[in-house]
Amino acid sequence: MGLIDDGNPNAFTFGHHKNNARVVITSGILQHLNKKEQASVVAHEMGHVVHSDFIIMT
Repeated sequence: MGLIDDGNPNAFTFGHHKNNARVVITSGILQHLNKKEQASVVAHEMGHVVHSDFIIMT
């Protein structure tokens, strides 16, 4: 998991396959959302990992 120092709340997942997937959130998520909301964002991003829908097929 990664953290980007940016006040805009955002999150994303990237990688080539499940074994190297990375979930990244911005500091804005930590500043603007409560703990339950933060957990929901991370769970949403983990869903992308589970279903491999973060992989770009080109």
